[in-house]
Amino acid sequence: VAAVPDSVSAQELPLKTNTEYQRVKWILNYPVLLAIVVVLVLLLVVAWLAFGKRIKKYLVLRRLKKNYQEFIDRFGTLAALEKLSSAEAEKALVLWKKYMESLEEKPYTKFTSKEIAEAEKNSALSEALRSIDRFIYGGVAEHSLKPLATLKGYSEQQFQRRIQEVQHE
Repeated sequence: VAAVPDSVSAQELPLKTNTEYQRVKWILNYPVLLAIVVVLVLLLVVAWLAFGKRIKKYLVLRRLKKNYQEFIDRFGTLAALEKLSSAEAEKALVLWKKYMESLEEKPYTKFTSKEIAEAEKNSALSEALRSIDRFIYGGVAEHSLKPLATLKGYSEQQFQRRIQEVQHE
C-alpha cells in the first residue's frame, strides 16, 4: 500500500492475495560455522590426547572378543557333529589356523601341522594336530572329536593370554 487513507481503518483495507513463489536468498553464517567446526576439532583432539590409549585398547579388546565369538560359533558347529568326515575335519583345521593367525599374527595357514607343533612346543597341541592329520590324510579315526576339543581349548588359552596382554599394555 503506497498511501493509507485516513478514513479507512486497517481492518477494512482491501487485501491483494499473491501466492507466487518468491525466491529468498539463503544466507549461511560462515564465521559461526567455522567457529563451530574449529571447536569440534579441538574437542576431538583433546579427547584423543586424553583418552586415545583407552579408546584403542577398548577397540582392540572388542575386536578380539568378536573374532573369538565368531570362531567359537563356527568351530563349535563342526566340533559338535556326531560323525565327522575328513572334509569337515579339514575345514575345522583351516578355520582354527585362520583364527590363530589373526590372533597371534603368525602365518599358521602357511605352516604344516609339524611346523606348528615345533613352533608352539605344546605336546597336547602337537598330538591333536597329528591325530587330525592322520584322520584327514590317512582315514584313521581314533577319537576324531577329541583333537578338535584340544584345538578349541588351546585357542581359548591363547585368546585369554592375548586379552591379558592388551589389558596390561
